[in-house]
Order: sequence, then structure tokens, then C-alpha cells
Amino acid sequence: MRRSDFLRSTGVRFTLLYVALYLLSTVVLLVTLYLIEARSLDQDIRDRVDARIEELQDAYTFGGMSEVIEDIDARRRSHVKLRTFYRLTDSTGHDLAGNLPDVPVVLGRQKLSAEVNVQGTPERIQVAARTVKMGEATLTVGMEPVWREAIDSLFVRAALGTLVAAVLLGGAIGALMTRRFLSRIDGITSTVVDIMGGQLHSRVDTRDTNDELDRLAASLNAMLDRIDFLVTETREVTNSVAHDLRTPLSRLGRRLEEAREAGTETEEGAHALDLAIEESAGILETFNAILGIAQVEGAMSAKTFTTVKLSDMLGTLGEAYGALAEEEGRRFELDIPPGIEVRGDRALILQMLSNLIENAMKHTPEGTPVGLRLKRAAGRVSIVIEDRGRGIPAESRDRVFDRFVRLEASRTTPGNGLGLSLVAAIAKLHNIQIALEDAAPGLRVVLTFPRAAPDPAEASARAPRPVQGLTA
Repeated sequence: MRRSDFLRSTGVRFTLLYVALYLLSTVVLLVTLYLIEARSLDQDIRDRVDARIEELQDAYTFGGMSEVIEDIDARRRSHVKLRTFYRLTDSTGHDLAGNLPDVPVVLGRQKLSAEVNVQGTPERIQVAARTVKMGEATLTVGMEPVWREAIDSLFVRAALGTLVAAVLLGGAIGALMTRRFLSRIDGITSTVVDIMGGQLHSRVDTRDTNDELDRLAASLNAMLDRIDFLVTETREVTNSVAHDLRTPLSRLGRRLEEAREAGTETEEGAHALDLAIEESAGILETFNAILGIAQVEGAMSAKTFTTVKLSDMLGTLGEAYGALAEEEGRRFELDIPPGIEVRGDRALILQMLSNLIENAMKHTPEGTPVGLRLKRAAGRVSIVIEDRGRGIPAESRDRVFDRFVRLEASRTTPGNGLGLSLVAAIAKLHNIQIALEDAAPGLRVVLTFPRAAPDPAEASARAPRPVQGLTA
């Protein structure tokens, strides 16, 4: 699968969408947890700062300023995990105790950035501080959680691991859910393909879950039941009409022939009988063609297919139509490699090819050649029938396989417009692709059979040899 086709796949898009939503929800959750954790840590620091200030205020109450100074000196040396900074100044701003440098402070809470000397090394720190009045003096207490960065680093690593896990887990869950969903869609698609292939009795599987897809499947099955009923009914009516009319038409033709053999009193009467016989034969031929198409369309199964020696069949057709072409003063050009076989119904394939060859000879001027070629390329077998007539306009090529369609507006030439319809029905039964191309001038019909296994005869590296002696 090409990259562009892969990215356009519904399953891939659903999976990527699920992963994106799963990842987004995980990121939102992680950010929320981080904000809660950060707020909790900040509140813990504020509580600790308030507790230190209350303890120092108690010391000032019971022992005076000297007790406060002594307590500060003792406390600032004892905290190793949570570094605490103090600054006690008198009314003139002179430092009385502490380890916090001279930085601008205001009463209340604030964030301070200061450079301190840690074991002889200057270090820039961020301190969450609170400043209060203590008699005439000013006391500032701040704390820097030395483990805050470690916690943040640990949280970042955990968050990255969580995101990776979210991508993998979300991708797995998304792929599983998408696969389950698309498997049912594929089931519906497979049924539609079967219906298009003529298997009108195929139905969508239901799982009795009563969900949206199950209700859709039930609705489709009901619609297919109705379509199957209407198609079957129409086909039966058509066949019944054709069968019912074929018998009286045959009887009419025989009686007209008997009347013609019995003789008529005038030449005009004899001519009228000839025309009536010809018309009844044409009508009977039309009904036979309709029945033939209905029978082919009603089969729509490859279970009875056998191996058809296509090269031998085309050789036989070349001999038969080569003689006819010689009588009409035209060339019948053949190029038929030996040993090519396909799977199919021999009688139907022979009927399809005969219709196409007769169509090419009927609609081309006398003296112009008709070509019949057989070739195998890339594992596919193709038959090419080519003439040098007027061809078919590009805008009409899709219509010529419809029933009763004739491109001749006057409809004066013999025919009922069903020959190519029968060709299309046989080709559909065999999954043969039909392409109508411009032969400049004329028409080129290309019949491409389904891909088959390589022909052992072709593997022998023998050059294809055309059938000899069949041109006129």
C-alpha cells in the first residue's frame, strides 16, 4: 500500500484520531496533576514559613530580641533538606541576625531572588518569603525547597513515560476498536460486492446487538429482500412472456412457410408471405436472445466453470470466419499463440466471441480487414478484436451494452440491439473486463480475463507463433 493510500485509510485515520484524543486527555490530566502538586508544595512552604514566624514571635514575647537572635542562629544551621533563610533588621535597617542578603523587602508575602554564599560558592536562589514587624525590628523568613527541582524532574520523567504509554495503549485500543468497527463495515462492503456480482441472495451478517450498525444491517437486508423479490419477479415475468410467445411465433412461422410452399395466386402475395416469414423469424430471434441473456444473468456462478483451451477455440473460429471473410473479399488477420487456457464456460465464451466477430464484420465495409489476436502479459490473458469500420463515438461506448440500444437512428439494418447485451452478461459472469478503444479508424474491443497462474507452455520461452493459413 502506498503511503498516501495508507494515510487515507479510514482505519488509520480513526486510530490516529483516537490516539490524539487519548493523548490530549492524558496531557490535560498530567498538567492538572502538576498544577495541584505545585500548589500543594507552595502552600506547604507558606505554612512552614508561617510556623517559623510564629515560633520566633513566641520567642520574642518570652525572651526578647536576644532570644530571637539566638533562635535564628540556631535554626538556620539545622535545616538541611529545606533551606530556611532569615533576616532580622532594626528600625534603621541594620542587620541583627540571619543569612539572607540585603534585598528589598516589603511587608507580607513575596518571591525573592537573591545570591547567597553556599559553602564558599555564590548561588542564585528563589525564596518564598514573608516579612512582618517584630516590635521596632523587621523579620523576614524565606524558604527554598531544595527537593522541589528533584520532584519536578521526577514528574517530567514520569509524565514522558506516561505519554509514551498513552500513545502505545491508545494506539492498541484505537486499532482494536477500529478493527472491530471496520470489520462490520467490511462485511457490509463484501455483501454489496456480492450483490453487484449477481449473488442476490447474499445478506449482511447481524449480531443481535441492536446497535446502530446492527440496525443498519437489518435495514439493508430488508431492502435487499425487496430488491431480490422485484428482480426475481421481473425475471420470471420476462421469461414467462418470452416462453409463452416463442411457441405461437414458431407455430406462426411454420404456417407461413406452409402457406408459401402451397403457393399464392399473385407475385405480390408471395412477396408478402416472404416478408411475414422474415419478420416472424426476427421476432423469434429477439425472444431467444432475451431468454439467453436472462439465463446467463440467472446463472451468475463460477462453480460450473471448466478449463477452456482458448487457443484452440480461437483457431476454430478463425477457420470458420476466415472462410466467410474470403467470400466477402476481406482479410481475417489472426495472431494466436498456442497453449493458452482460461477458466470458464466454453459455450458461453464461444457465443461471446462469435457475437463480437460477427458484429465487426457486419458493421465494416467489404474488403476491410478484421483482426483477432490472443496474448498473455503480466499473468493476464487478453483477446483483441479489431476492425477498420466507422467505430463507435467515445460518448456512446458506455451505452452499446444496454439492451435494445442501436446507434443507427433509422434502425433499418437487421438486428435487435441485444447482441452486445449478451456479450456484457457473459463477460460479467466470467469477470472479464471489456474495453472499447479507437482503432483509428475502426473499433478495437479488448477482452481481459481475470489474472491466472502462469502458463507452463509460456514458461518454455518459445516465441508465440500465429496460426498459419487462416487469412483470406
